[in-house]
Amino acid sequence: RKIFTEVKWLPTKSGKKVEVGNCTLLAHKLSPIVEVLDVDYVKLINISGKSRKEIDLLFEKLGIVEDIVDLAPQKIYEILLGLYTTETPHTVTKQIYTKLNLKYKAETIGDLINNNPMYEKFKSEGGVLAELNGKYVYLPVGDVYYVDKKIYSEDILKNYPLLVLGKRAGASKIQKMFCVQPIQATSEIQVEYEEHELNIAYQKEFQRCLPYIYAKRIAVDSKNKEFYALRSAKIILVKEALSLYKIGDDQQQGMLQDYELIYKDKVAYIKVPLHIRSINELKESVKFRGAVAEVITTILDVDGDKDAFLIILACKSTKEAEEYFIENGDDDLSTVNLAKAKFSEQIDRKIEFWNAIENTLGIEKIDQSQYTDLMIDFDYNNLNCFSNCPCIINLFKKLGINAEHYNQYAFEIIDLQSYYKEELRQIKQKYREKYFIYLLIRSGMIKTRLDFEDAKQKYDELTLVATNSVDAQLEKIFENNFGVSISVLNGIEGSLDELLKKLIDESQEPPTATSIVTTPPAPKVEVNYDEINVQIASNTNAESKKVGLSALSTTTSKTVGPKKKGGTYDSTTTKSKEENGFIAESKVYHTLRTRIGSKGSVVWVSGNGYRAHENQGGDDSLGYDIWYSDERGKKHYVEVKGGSTSENVEFVLTKNELEFAEQHAEEYEIWYVRIVDKQPTIPYELGNLLLLGEEETFFNNSKFAVENSEFRIRATANEQVEE
Repeated sequence: RKIFTEVKWLPTKSGKKVEVGNCTLLAHKLSPIVEVLDVDYVKLINISGKSRKEIDLLFEKLGIVEDIVDLAPQKIYEILLGLYTTETPHTVTKQIYTKLNLKYKAETIGDLINNNPMYEKFKSEGGVLAELNGKYVYLPVGDVYYVDKKIYSEDILKNYPLLVLGKRAGASKIQKMFCVQPIQATSEIQVEYEEHELNIAYQKEFQRCLPYIYAKRIAVDSKNKEFYALRSAKIILVKEALSLYKIGDDQQQGMLQDYELIYKDKVAYIKVPLHIRSINELKESVKFRGAVAEVITTILDVDGDKDAFLIILACKSTKEAEEYFIENGDDDLSTVNLAKAKFSEQIDRKIEFWNAIENTLGIEKIDQSQYTDLMIDFDYNNLNCFSNCPCIINLFKKLGINAEHYNQYAFEIIDLQSYYKEELRQIKQKYREKYFIYLLIRSGMIKTRLDFEDAKQKYDELTLVATNSVDAQLEKIFENNFGVSISVLNGIEGSLDELLKKLIDESQEPPTATSIVTTPPAPKVEVNYDEINVQIASNTNAESKKVGLSALSTTTSKTVGPKKKGGTYDSTTTKSKEENGFIAESKVYHTLRTRIGSKGSVVWVSGNGYRAHENQGGDDSLGYDIWYSDERGKKHYVEVKGGSTSENVEFVLTKNELEFAEQHAEEYEIWYVRIVDKQPTIPYELGNLLLLGEEETFFNNSKFAVENSEFRIRATANEQVEE
């Protein structure tokens, strides 16, 4: 401490102010106490020769200490009463609340409140600073609540006066210290929600992030408390959520706003806007990552490492996450690897599966022996494999639970939609011919060949979808979509080929591409797309090549600068690119039509398809150019790329195409056509470039190199790929 010859307290507009010689530091420390003392002027004289003990005694007699927390407990509550009765400036009050919170822990709070008559008076007559509807107000302690964790949306909290104090101070401690009500102790919340389409995909992504999240905490988690807390953490993405709640005697309801969350029974519900369509978009959203980081800190009951969590949640690959740890001191990734090992090895998958069922049912222990006949050859290590799905459906039906409820308590979620999608595809394929016969002979909906082609495309285009529920009725889904019962189709007999022959003989054929060409072209058309399309169709068979790719080693593959602005517009180059794009798409379209025939549908949906008069309204914003269904009834999306005479494979993916490829990884294909002297060569089937190795990313993989400026793919083709 420093010694001064005098201390002055002078009144100001905002209250009392301390001036202590020329030392602003001590003045700052004393000012909160001075604010609540009813004095205007104090002078300390002749203290420069005093000992430290004498000076401390002098300050003590004056009721002055270096910090408010050093005062006697009675004096502290006298000051807290004074804050309320004099309505002290908010900044001072918040500072005092914070100091008291930091000074007294849950285990020492008794030292402050026990045998303290001023505390009893504060309890019955005192008040605290609260925030209500965005404004600060002093209210009696019994009318104010404290929110220990960010588990309620603003729509809920805005109606209640909340103590002006940071989160995670400990609800029980704050209740005793300030005599306010912990809001979670009096709340009863029910959540009604509509699941976002990215929910299941993000739950899987969140599980992938958890070992890296835990790697930041593993050093302080000697008893595995945080490990098990993270494993039980559940995040559900919703597009709408209604919260029904009771706080005190009030029963109200609220709606979640974008990126807000509600946390109930170890499950966090986060509202995601409808326009968010991909996991990468979520990762790029700071607001979304902030909500998830808030969930994590709430689960772990910590404030530290939140900035690190935000970075980890933004990583788009395991490699990117590991680079972050290497940059921050984990050179050999020993911490990360230890965290990974705990998540992959320390849990018995069978025990975890049945524990989740017990939690879903709300029972202590389940007798597994009663369900042995339903679990024959069940693979606990690959929960969502197709062979498991019928077992899960039958088990859950017998138990009276559903996948949605189970997923709220499980680490590895149940996702039946892929299984249902395949089952529905098989139903569609089984009844495909009977459905067309039904349309031809019973409904009267098909009278011309053109009618049949239209009906065929509509049937093959529709992908049937079931919800993630064990109660899904697949045959009903088929019947509702196509307007005919399975029983009716089972009674259908006849030959589709024979009926089609009669249809062809009796109907007027639609104009062919050849007849379109005989029409005189419009004036000033430099490229006759009809003529090109007919020529390619006449010279195309079903031949194509499945090829693999190898990334090019190039110093420019990741550091391409921005395009130069300005310059001369070259219409010749632009028209040539447009023509090459048309040629490539036409080649792939006719290759697929020749290959598939009447076994499926091939639809050229892009603007080039419109130019070729192959559709009635081309759309270049879909993320693909052609779709087709194969002989198994599976639907595929094809993006066609055309290239020059270069031996390498090089083309540009737009952001829209990339996002569509990510969302339809199993059905998406890229076909590449090299064009020589305006003639297409045999198409290359590249498959889906987004199906990469476990440790690979779009920007770092063995297949291709990417120029970041415009997603330009560069690779060499390996033609020795087997079917």
